[in-house]
Amino acid sequence: MSYFAVGGNLGYALGPLITTPVVLTLGLSATPLIAIPGLIAAALITRELPRVRRHLHAGEQTVKQASRIPAEKQAWTPFWRLVAVIVMRSVPFFALVALVPIYLLRHFHTNAWLAGFALTLMLFGGAAGTLVGGRCADLFGRKKVMIGAMVPLTLLLLLLRYVGLTEFIVVLVGVGLTLEGPFSTTVLLGQEYLPGRVGLASGVTYGLAIGLGGMLGSALGALADATSVSFVISLMPIFAALAVVLTISLPKPADALLAARQAHDDAAGSGGPVA
Repeated sequence: MSYFAVGGNLGYALGPLITTPVVLTLGLSATPLIAIPGLIAAALITRELPRVRRHLHAGEQTVKQASRIPAEKQAWTPFWRLVAVIVMRSVPFFALVALVPIYLLRHFHTNAWLAGFALTLMLFGGAAGTLVGGRCADLFGRKKVMIGAMVPLTLLLLLLRYVGLTEFIVVLVGVGLTLEGPFSTTVLLGQEYLPGRVGLASGVTYGLAIGLGGMLGSALGALADATSVSFVISLMPIFAALAVVLTISLPKPADALLAARQAHDDAAGSGGPVA
């Protein structure tokens, strides 16, 4: 899962690296050039489609088998708690992507090149964190990796407002590393909480939850306009700390599924409503 997810993270990282020189050199009118990587990706996917189709039958059988897992074997409450963790973790990501260049320009009076490069370093740190986090989750367990990443993340976010330029960039790389370290782990954990709804779990954890975090990040951008970028950056540790608290409350998937099954049996035995 981490190998799969790192592709998107590398794409995020390459974004400022490609966009900044194009816009600064050629102007905003040159932004259609940024569509070229996407067109190349579309061509590559089109070329690979025949080979993908040969694997569809096996995949469909796997989905059919998973869909037969009954509703009582889905741990919905821990799953939605996990979604809240992802939302809280995503808020600092999108807020920093939007505000770090502005903060560097206004607070440290850097140029646009350095501001874009610093953001790229943070995002490359995130790509590295995705790979490291996936490997560590295999070795030490998913919950330990999530807590082990988000506790340092909270501390690093606290430091951002109180360091000089060089230290700021170093801390920013650490933020990227710890911010994205649990990414693939949370997606996989969501699938384990909903073993019969793997597609739903993937869509919510990989898409909806991150999108909600992005929406809150946009709201923080409006708050930065009303107050200051520095003030909003100082709020980032709060979201990371909330993610830590929620993560600590997450049960192991096996325990969560057993509890869900027990609750279902108790409700059925008492004649109450069955989910």
